[in-house]
Amino acid sequence: MNIIISKLIWDVVMHWIYIGLVVSQTFFISIQNMALGTKGDMLIIIPTF
Repeated sequence: MNIIISKLIWDVVMHWIYIGLVVSQTFFISIQNMALGTKGDMLIIIPTF
C-alpha cells in the first residue's frame, strides 16, 4: 500500500514540475518576443496532458 501511495505522490510531483517547466518556458518566450519587439504569439507552447 505504501508503494502505491508513494508512486501517486511521485506522479503528482512530476506533473507539477512539468507544468512549472512549460509555464516558465512560455513566459521566457513571451519576454523574448517583447524584448525583440515582435508581436509573437504568447501561446506558442500548448501543454497537452
